[in-house]
Amino acid sequence: MKKALFTPIVELAENLQKDLPSGHLNSTIEYETKSHYGGPELVYVLSEHKEPLQILTGSKTLTPRHVKALKELGFSFKEKHG
Repeated sequence: MKKALFTPIVELAENLQKDLPSGHLNSTIEYETKSHYGGPELVYVLSEHKEPLQILTGSKTLTPRHVKALKELGFSFKEKHG
């Protein structure tokens, strides 16, 4: 049972490192924020981290808790305007 628990983490690591020329992980997560119907701003990932993070979090958006944990793991965030 524990093995299944770590599957999303393993998939995240594999997907993030796949197709990187040097095999190194890009530690900058590009994102944009959107607010729907006057609600709080939601963080949407735009970079290659998008799909693995959706698998890991089970959501299309990141919560402040997700952002804090990712920063503690060494990721940085860059807002994309446009």
